Amino acid sequence: MKVRLFLVLVLVLILVAPAFALFHTPPPSTYQSPASGSSVVVIAREDYIYVRVILTIQPDGQNQTAVLTFPNGTAVTITDRQTETIVLPNTVYFSAYDTGIYGDGYHVYGNQPLDVSLLTGENATNFLTSYSGPVPLQGIRLYYVAIDGEAMISTQVLGVSL
Repeated sequence: MKVRLFLVLVLVLILVAPAFALFHTPPPSTYQSPASGSSVVVIAREDYIYVRVILTIQPDGQNQTAVLTFPNGTAVTITDRQTETIVLPNTVYFSAYDTGIYGDGYHVYGNQPLDVSLLTGENATNFLTSYSGPVPLQGIRLYYVAIDGEAMISTQVLGVSL
């Protein structure tokens, strides 16, 4: 009887263990920055990270428009404050890879599996010219959105790993 109770307890702990690790990855800070010209929000993450980025864009200046361009080429003209939510689901529940990658606007490695950066000006231009496609390492995903025009950009990042 005691063995059965012990086995049931172990089974329950195994089933509940992922919930204990739900918020083990602290999200990067929320930040806000005025941007003029080209800007890029870069989201780099390991496959096991589920991330939701809330991006708020407020056009500024006399032009009063900003253009938000997604990686697939879809462009949205923004004339008033607009909030976009970017959800990137995890594709695996654990990672067997011990990888790391860094470049213009992203730095992901074992202890930092999620990196969200806001690049402006020349840094944004360098990223857009150097980034040519999917990141070549297994276990790492890179996503970005480009913003053209004068705008106040703020991001809030919510990341969860299982």
